[in-house]
Amino acid sequence: MRTLRLSTVGAVCALGTVICFVLGGVAMGSSGVGVLIPETGPPGREWIANVNAAGWLFFAGAWLIILMGYLGIVALVGFYDTLQLAGPVMILAPILGAVGLTLVTVSHLIPIAIGYELVPAYINADPAGQATLAATADTFAATALVMPPATSSTSAWSFRCTQSPSLPRGRCRDGSGGLACSSGRSLDGWGCLARPPR
Repeated sequence: MRTLRLSTVGAVCALGTVICFVLGGVAMGSSGVGVLIPETGPPGREWIANVNAAGWLFFAGAWLIILMGYLGIVALVGFYDTLQLAGPVMILAPILGAVGLTLVTVSHLIPIAIGYELVPAYINADPAGQATLAATADTFAATALVMPPATSSTSAWSFRCTQSPSLPRGRCRDGSGGLACSSGRSLDGWGCLARPPR
C-alpha cells in the first residue's frame, strides 16, 4: 500500500466512473426506463409503471450510477494529487467537485428508494391511495430534480493553469476576478487561476 500512488488510484477510479456510467445507462435503457430521476405529474406516473415492469435490470443500472459517484469522488482526489504542485489553490477543485458529486449521488438515491417502496405501494393501492402516493412521489421527485442544478453553483469554479515566468516563485496576486499563485515546488513558473462562480 505504501508504494501505491494516489494518482494511480484516481486514474483507475476515473476509468471505473466511465464504465459504470455506460453500463448503468445501458442497463436502465434496456429495462425500458428512460431516466433515473422521474419528473412530476403524469410523466412521473408513467415512470412508476415502467419501473414496476422493469424489475431488477433497472435497479442494477441505478446502483451502477451510484457506484459511479463514489468512484468519481476518489478520481477527483487523485486528480488533485497530480496537480497540487501547481499551487495550494488547486485543492478547491476536488473539494467542490466532491460536494457536487455527493449531491448528485443523493439525488440518484432518492428515485431508487421510490422504486423500492413507493412503486409497489402505488401499483397495489386503490385510486384514493394512488392519489396520495402520487403526491408523495412528486415531492421526492422534485427534491431529486433540484439537486443536480444546485451542484452547478458548487462546481462552477473554473481552474486554469498556465506557465507564467513573470510571476515570482511562491507569490500570489489578485487578478481577473481570481487568485493566481505560482508553484512553490518543482513546477516553478506555473500559475493557476481560480475563478469563483458568477
